[in-house]
Amino acid sequence: MAAYKHYSIEELNRELRWLLKREKFWKGREDTDPKVKSNVLNILAMKIKWVRHYRTPWLFSRPN
Repeated sequence: MAAYKHYSIEELNRELRWLLKREKFWKGREDTDPKVKSNVLNILAMKIKWVRHYRTPWLFSRPN
């Protein structure tokens, strides 16, 4: 968790939106490597947890 403290809000927001787009892309796709998929979704979950921990819900209010 501490590793993310040097990230700017803009960087986190950009990465979160990228990961959310990848997740949407995977919905309904059987040919995706499950290992890669679960790894990316774990990163997404970790970042969402980080954002919630630092109480910045407005990160999610901007449309992608």
